[in-house]
Amino acid sequence: MHLLTYPRRSHKKSRHGCMPCKRSHVKCDEGQPSCSLCVKRGLECIYICPEPPRKALSDATGDDKTPQQGTSCTPGLSRVPRLQEMRLLHHFSVITAPSLACDDVDLRFWQFELPQIATADDYVMEGLLAVAALHLAFLEADKLSYWAQIALIYQTRASAGLRNDLVSNSQSHVAKFAGSALILLLITAYPGICRDGYPIDPLNEVVTIRSALKGCAMVFSDIYEKQQKTSIDFWLRREGSTVSKEPQESDAYLVHLHQEIMERLLEVQNAIDNCHIQYRQVYRETYDLTLKALRTWPAEVDSVTWPIWISDSFLDLLEQGDWIARIIFLFYGLNLFLGSRKWFRMGAGRRLVLGVLEPIGTDIPPQWEEMVHWMKQVVNI
Repeated sequence: MHLLTYPRRSHKKSRHGCMPCKRSHVKCDEGQPSCSLCVKRGLECIYICPEPPRKALSDATGDDKTPQQGTSCTPGLSRVPRLQEMRLLHHFSVITAPSLACDDVDLRFWQFELPQIATADDYVMEGLLAVAALHLAFLEADKLSYWAQIALIYQTRASAGLRNDLVSNSQSHVAKFAGSALILLLITAYPGICRDGYPIDPLNEVVTIRSALKGCAMVFSDIYEKQQKTSIDFWLRREGSTVSKEPQESDAYLVHLHQEIMERLLEVQNAIDNCHIQYRQVYRETYDLTLKALRTWPAEVDSVTWPIWISDSFLDLLEQGDWIARIIFLFYGLNLFLGSRKWFRMGAGRRLVLGVLEPIGTDIPPQWEEMVHWMKQVVNI
């Protein structure tokens, strides 16, 4: 008998397997927090709970504690209940939003405007809840895996909703921007909270951000270049931080470091002026983006959107090992380092600088040796 004619061996079907196993049509052992196959393949193990059986009309009397259908959950939960979502929304408004803000303008956006936008667009709400869950993963170390998986489920929904909105070509530019900002925040925060990822592949991380939000670049262009007026112009078009209070003693080092980084970045301008004319425009465009992000520190909006605004030509130069491009990229890492005391930027700047420099070792052009040595000192490498 030919091998293909043997009857298929039967096995007990996995009813509650994870999504990666279901997509691959393989049996899941339903291990928690991750099944063995996902562990072996290095995949994110995501469980989506099945719909509960519908109650008969005669059983619907009394207190019904069953949560609403259609809600996802993580391993160890029957589902994400409504009260837990209320907790996440409250946590975002009262605790997470102030942690994201550096001044009153930031606080107005994160604590008041963003939740209002989220009430009209589901995917913005999903992104908001994802950020709140990830913040709880940072705050509650003993429940890190639990909250991180909750955040991942909400992020998956937010990303899908954002993609659908982009495809529909709707005019909800503010919602698209808000959803993009939340997803960028999540992508930035995950490595520091959920992994000990030292070092990372920084170029790949930037490419991941760009590909995840490629369609939103057009939305940003509409808002900025076409000067479209939006309800969040007060936040988008700010020219600098509106922090009025004197820096606290604990922040004095960062204030001094910020000034030093600004001065050292100006040195790169000379190299750009004297470089080959073929690449000069690419360098200048990215240099200006980096300078703008540093000038508006401690505001986050320009550093958050930096990976989207840089050109493919600049990424090509990075891939080719171009040193001026590398130095500009490293200054972006220093900008991230300035925000490293914030939970969502924890370790991001150091990981990027280490990820760029570690593969190079000592193979550094004499022109950049002193500057690279200074950068290593700044991030404690």
